[in-house]
Amino acid sequence: MMDAQPFSVTVTLRSPPIFPQTWHAPTLDALLSYARYIQSGEDLSVIRDLPLQCTMGVFHGSVPAFAAPVSPVGFAMAASFGKEDHEGVYKRGRGAQKVDLVRGPFQVKADRYEAFWTVKPGNMRLTWFGCGDPDAVIRLLQEFIPAIGKRNNKGFGEVLEWESEPRFLDEDESWVRRGFVMRPIPVDVFRDVTGMDTEGRFMDNAAWQPSYFHSPKARCVLPNLVTPMNPMKLTIDENGGCRVEYVR
Repeated sequence: MMDAQPFSVTVTLRSPPIFPQTWHAPTLDALLSYARYIQSGEDLSVIRDLPLQCTMGVFHGSVPAFAAPVSPVGFAMAASFGKEDHEGVYKRGRGAQKVDLVRGPFQVKADRYEAFWTVKPGNMRLTWFGCGDPDAVIRLLQEFIPAIGKRNNKGFGEVLEWESEPRFLDEDESWVRRGFVMRPIPVDVFRDVTGMDTEGRFMDNAAWQPSYFHSPKARCVLPNLVTPMNPMKLTIDENGGCRVEYVR
């Protein structure tokens, strides 16, 4: 049986990561489940053997907190696709609509992505909070997670360095850190385990366990971080303190 220890782990990024919304940023258990998938080749939808504590089906792994204030930055990307790349391909989330081939076999399609980057000079640092086996967590991250976020195969969210040593904490802050929800947690589980009220908290139907693409959705309390409709910014300082700022 794992001797679970509360800890935090930090990554330094070389390029901006793309997150649809900040609470859609990958949780620590999402990163680890993908690392296990790369390591073992198992079906991603059934991987549960992670070096994290798990309570009522919810792993003790947070979304990342920004180690310095950040701002959204937009990127436009163009890509050329040959017809042979699109035969029988359908657009995700748009029913049975096939990829447009009318404009020719080598059409150019421009997409705009919103990424995040620090407002100060230097590289970007993200910190996850967890409870489990920190040494095993860091080994998996260092070996199998070279980038995070969407379009990481295009150069976004490139990892410069995973820290080699975890920071041990006095208490588990992977679910709630100084009053702030740090990951998606089903409402009933949140109330039963934390004893806290959900009134006034950000809630929505969301996936809550890895793999998050295959996860059933439930009404969850969610991290109240930066979103297009809720421009709040949660950062942590050098001493581990939380600070919330309003982004204009």
